[in-house]
Amino acid sequence: VERSAAPRGMVRLALAKPAFWGIAAILGLSYLNHGILITYVLELFGSGGASAGMVTLAAATIGPCQVLGRFLLMLNEARVGNRRATYLSLAGLLTGAAALWLAGVAPAVIFLTAACQGAGIGIMSILRPVLIAEHLGREGFGAVSGVVAISPILASAAGPLVGAWLLAAGGPGLVIGVCAGLA
Repeated sequence: VERSAAPRGMVRLALAKPAFWGIAAILGLSYLNHGILITYVLELFGSGGASAGMVTLAAATIGPCQVLGRFLLMLNEARVGNRRATYLSLAGLLTGAAALWLAGVAPAVIFLTAACQGAGIGIMSILRPVLIAEHLGREGFGAVSGVVAISPILASAAGPLVGAWLLAAGGPGLVIGVCAGLA
């Protein structure tokens, strides 16, 4: 079995492209949004007056909605395209945060937040390698993908800390506003 190494300098070439920084920013902001929301989901969902049982059930639907979002994308990928799928994913994260604002008026809206958040981040997770290959090429894909991955990994790790700071600084309203802004 012959192995071919990625040409040297592929990461440096990728770093010089605006697409690299755009993809890294979209992924980083999306995963920071998700890291904050997931860490404080019980508190955020409960802040609108939903019962503990409703909060737990809504939080439990986020994971299955990730799978559902991926499945729906697979069924429609030929018609949707990667650019549109990216916009739909980000719209899901934004809609999820916006719906959370309404939970104070109608606590059951947390299920819409769970569905939108789950589907949005689920779609984003499968778009990641596709966007990298489409905009940065397949040559040196592993190395380039690894460097792009730094952004969402660090953002996910920072989510709990950033969320804690936001909660202390302004409560659930500030957290929800920032999550919407990140989307």
